[in-house]
Amino acid sequence: FNAVTVNNPTYASNAYVDRAISLSAVSSQYLIAPFLSLVNTSFTIEAWINFNTYSTQQHHSIFGVCPVQLTDRCVFASICRNGSFNYLYLGFYQDDCRGSSNI
Repeated sequence: FNAVTVNNPTYASNAYVDRAISLSAVSSQYLIAPFLSLVNTSFTIEAWINFNTYSTQQHHSIFGVCPVQLTDRCVFASICRNGSFNYLYLGFYQDDCRGSSNI
């Protein structure tokens, strides 16, 4: 998929085949990819994530798909802060699941 970059993220030159993107939360950098319908479709999301630091934000987004904000129409994955711990979090609008290991 071709994604549009927002606020000029950079590509890491020391990454595997120069395909890693470096995003800064402070600069509000992110990618926008074309809509991909997940209706009646199996899917796999794969990401290698390396946080240099965690900010005080509650969620650090990994991906999200939300064509319309209605029950069971949005899905997202993030790293969620709970006190001083960070957990992997998967949300399907109001049917959410938090990991049990601090990351």
